[in-house]
Amino acid sequence: NATSTAIIAKGAPASGNAFFLGYDNTTSNKLMFNIGGTTQKAVTDSALSDSNWYYVCGTYDGTLGSNNIKLYVNGAVQSTTGAYTSAIANSTVDDLAIGASVTQGRAAVANSFTGGVGAVQIYSTTLTGTQIYNNCVAQAANYTSTAPTSFCTTP
Repeated sequence: NATSTAIIAKGAPASGNAFFLGYDNTTSNKLMFNIGGTTQKAVTDSALSDSNWYYVCGTYDGTLGSNNIKLYVNGAVQSTTGAYTSAIANSTVDDLAIGASVTQGRAAVANSFTGGVGAVQIYSTTLTGTQIYNNCVAQAANYTSTAPTSFCTTP
């Protein structure tokens, strides 16, 4: 749909088998991490500036409890939400896409991201705040002229 721009996505939000990390154009281009559809999403307080590099990370701990969906920017938690009440289905129908999203059943590519994506990492476990900070420092060394420990916010 025209209301979002994907950095990385799997599945179509309507399928319930989805996750989405990208811009939510319905909220003045704020960054969002969405699990399982349109209602369960963590959204940043403000829009990110164009032409800047950011380290972004979304986590879902799978505990089906409150605040189990988190969005990090430059190592710091920016937003939490929950309680998502279902496990994410392991769908072989829905593709993983970087820089766009693919509709259910691979019918079309949509929500194209116009920026650059430096690195993508997907884990089968939920990272801790310290692990996210350490990943931010490692990536910032490759993409920014600012000292990584100054760029990234400690947990």
